[in-house]
Amino acid sequence: MLALSQYVCRDLWGNPETEQNYQDPTLAFKVNIGFAQPKTSRSQKLTERLKYLKERRADKDLEKLARTQQLTIPLDKVREEWQESGAAQHIKTVAEHYGVFQHLYGDAYFFPQVMLDVRYRQQGDDCFAIVHRGNVIKPAEAAVMPEVSYKANPDSLWTLLLTNLDGHLMLEDSEYVHWFV
Repeated sequence: MLALSQYVCRDLWGNPETEQNYQDPTLAFKVNIGFAQPKTSRSQKLTERLKYLKERRADKDLEKLARTQQLTIPLDKVREEWQESGAAQHIKTVAEHYGVFQHLYGDAYFFPQVMLDVRYRQQGDDCFAIVHRGNVIKPAEAAVMPEVSYKANPDSLWTLLLTNLDGHLMLEDSEYVHWFV
């Protein structure tokens, strides 16, 4: 009897069709619903990065500033470089990890192509509620129209939509559109 139960357990673990959360790969495949990723040569990027690192390592002044803890790093340039190099993949990976795509779009995903800077002006002139990936903006903070900025070709046309895909109170699989520009 003991040998039989071990055999059954081993069969359950080894056979994917008997797994509790099994999904048929012919039916459960992910679909990219976004714009196509721009093609970049990985070898060219690696060559450029290695050249940059070699130049930095040879810079004596930079090494001295770092050793004496006087080196300042411009975070806005670091952010720009990240957005150009790996931001789309990082954001998609985090969204998949937390189930954002699965909960909102089912088996669909996308790579963000245009980085948006969204901020809601608060009561003071210089005070903003800035939208980041994952932070909570309260309704009182989002009561006014947001200021949205992004980099784009001046001849291009874009549509901005603020929607709540899973927040409809009455109907399932419905959404609220807050604004559409």
